[in-house]
Amino acid sequence: MLVDAHILPLHATVRLIGDRLMLRATGEGVTVFTRKLAAGRKTMLTHGATFNLGDMALQFNTVAPPSALDTQRAERTLLFKHAPLTWLRRQCARLAMAGRRF
Repeated sequence: MLVDAHILPLHATVRLIGDRLMLRATGEGVTVFTRKLAAGRKTMLTHGATFNLGDMALQFNTVAPPSALDTQRAERTLLFKHAPLTWLRRQCARLAMAGRRF
């Protein structure tokens, strides 16, 4: 249980399922990687994901602290599932920066 003055009981419910975290927004003020999660929506977070409940920023990790690469992978996973066009745009930009033609 997480208790903090800046987190209201109605922000979200969080549940660990295996090595993933299920985050269900029950009110306003929930963001995952700066993307709003509407009330009633849920998402599965992987190791390295960052999310906000109100003014409180949190990062999900399993055993070891997440690296920058873990955080990038977690964000890509979230975008692939919830914002595929944003994921595709970022993948194309990343490949272009690496000098690959597609």
